[in-house]
Amino acid sequence: MYKSDNCENLAAERKIPYQIEASYMRDKIKIQTADIVYITHHQKGSVLHLCREIAKLYPNGNIIVPYKFNQLLELLGTADFSVPHNSYIVNLRYVSSFNPKTEFFVADGKELPMSRGKKKNFLNDLIKYMTRNREYTPFRTPDKQNKKQTHDIKYYLWLISIYLEAKQYEKIREVLVELQKALHKEETETI
Repeated sequence: MYKSDNCENLAAERKIPYQIEASYMRDKIKIQTADIVYITHHQKGSVLHLCREIAKLYPNGNIIVPYKFNQLLELLGTADFSVPHNSYIVNLRYVSSFNPKTEFFVADGKELPMSRGKKKNFLNDLIKYMTRNREYTPFRTPDKQNKKQTHDIKYYLWLISIYLEAKQYEKIREVLVELQKALHKEETETI
């Protein structure tokens, strides 16, 4: 009894569901929150846009949830999701690049806009996500010798560009030191 009470308390504290019930062509389905790339408005609630692999399973229509944006943000929490524009809620796990000049970013291969008013909060959310969840970064490459994942140089450059746009210069120094260590380690391993 104590164990289940403890689990319920943790779940209530976290408030982040692993699945969301949705409708697809009038059928009820459950969607993993990790598979959601972004969410848009719909007259009956919101539309879930899924990662490419999962979206192939639902080719003939929209996946609709009966929640408005405010309800979804409360339901999902702000851990992995952010609002870069009034029209989108984005899963930060899928953001792979952004262009601060055009104010567009790429999520799972799709280019989406960032509004000027939400840009700073979005970049801060992205920075928090990246520092908290480094294993989900888009620039991981397999290291076959050590059988582990290593960061590609693009990752460091991408992080620097995000910190530069957010004017977090101390963080840029930290990334440069980390990059220098990674390059030095790579040099010594190849010799």
